[in-house]
Amino acid sequence: MNSVIDYAGLFPPAGLEMTEALRDYARFRTGKQNWMLGRFIVPVLRLAELESHVDEFKQLHLSALGSADPESDFEQIATFNRRQASFVIDSLEIKAQSAEEIDRAMQIFADRLRTIFEIPIGENTRPLLAAIARSGGQAKVRTGGVRPELFPSPAQLAGFILDCAATRVPFKATAGLHHALRAVYPFTYEPSSPSGVMHGFVNVLVAAAFAYAGADVGTIEAILEEQTIESFNLNEKGISWRSGRLDTNTLGEMRERLFISFGSCSFEEPVAELKALKMI
Repeated sequence: MNSVIDYAGLFPPAGLEMTEALRDYARFRTGKQNWMLGRFIVPVLRLAELESHVDEFKQLHLSALGSADPESDFEQIATFNRRQASFVIDSLEIKAQSAEEIDRAMQIFADRLRTIFEIPIGENTRPLLAAIARSGGQAKVRTGGVRPELFPSPAQLAGFILDCAATRVPFKATAGLHHALRAVYPFTYEPSSPSGVMHGFVNVLVAAAFAYAGADVGTIEAILEEQTIESFNLNEKGISWRSGRLDTNTLGEMRERLFISFGSCSFEEPVAELKALKMI
C-alpha cells in the first residue's frame, strides 16, 4: 500500500475547493498513515489556481490531469515547472481513444513526463495497451463514478487487468474505488444518493497481484467479486485469497511493474476502512 492512494479531493463526489483540498493533502502528509499517500491530482486547467497557493504548501507530489490539447498541456506544465523551486509536475494523465492519439501524445511527452493514458474497456483495449507498451507509457482504467453505468463489470475489469499483465503495461485505477471491499454503497455523499455495488480497492490490488503471478481470468474475476474479508489473509509473509497465496517479493514486484496507484476523492475513508478490517 506504499504511496497507493492518489488524492483527488478536487473531484466528485468530494468536489472540494482548491484551498481545502491542499490543506487536507498537507495534513495527510504529516499523519500516521502518510506512507499510503501518493500524488495530489490537479487538472492542467487549474494550474494557475494551484500556483497561487504554492507558498502556503510545501512538498506537493503532483500529477496533472490533461485536457484535449496535449500541446497546450505541455506548455502550461513546463511554464509551471519553471516557476517552481521546491517541486515540479512530472506526471500527466490524459484520455486516449486510439493508438494515433497515444503516439501523438508520446511525441510530445516522451522522456519529459510520465504519461498515463486513460483508455476505455472493450474490444479495443488490447490494441491500445499495445500502443502504450510501444511508447513506454502507462495505462489508467475508470472503475466507477457517481452513476451505476460508469462501473465496469468484474469480467470487464478482470480482462483489463489481465491485458495489462500480458502486455506489461503498468496501470492505475480511478473513480469509485474509495471502499476497501466490493459491496453496496451510496454513489455520493449526499443523503439522498442512490446506491449500488462498487468495486473494492483491496479486491483490485489482490486481483492485480494474482494476475501478475499468472492466475487465469476466472480467478481474477472471482477475486474482484469477493465480498468477504475472511477470504483474505494478510501477514508479514504475504497475502492469500482462499487457497491461493503470494509472498511479499511478488507483491513488491507487482507494485513496481503493474499496479501503480488508485485515485480517490477521500484519503481518510480508505484508511478508516482498512483499520476497521484490521488490515493496518
